[in-house]
Amino acid sequence: MNRPSAGKTVSILLIIALLSISFLSVTVDTILSQNYVKSYAARNNNTIRTSEDFSISSGEAVIYTSYTGYQNIMTGAQIETKVQRKILFFWVDVDNGQTNNTWIDSFTGYQGSVMHSTGLSSTGNYRAVITYYVYGSGGDTDVKDITLYSDYE
Repeated sequence: MNRPSAGKTVSILLIIALLSISFLSVTVDTILSQNYVKSYAARNNNTIRTSEDFSISSGEAVIYTSYTGYQNIMTGAQIETKVQRKILFFWVDVDNGQTNNTWIDSFTGYQGSVMHSTGLSSTGNYRAVITYYVYGSGGDTDVKDITLYSDYE
């Protein structure tokens, strides 16, 4: 095999490898940008289930969250919620009038739910970032992170 041919072959293989990596990252980003749960970090020591919804209609973002825990085990919960807008490659908090642009709701008992809404000033890609802290005698605090996506067109 002569030298110029080997150099071309290596260059072509490098280009193919780089394109494959870029297509893979686009595919993963596309999957995660849908209205799916982005991350889960719960042990469910105290929690049976959670339920979330994030929607945008007529320029208003609405987030609904709820939880159900084990009766006589779960003692309370805290839910932190915020809305973020994608600007270029970064997610930026939407001003909702709360400290750190985060709604913080505390509950006692084994069930609870809350709904928050905020107006959006411009179209774009948005997400709701939700964190549950669920307390009880079932073990360590359950921490559950959920991210839901929606577009405002």
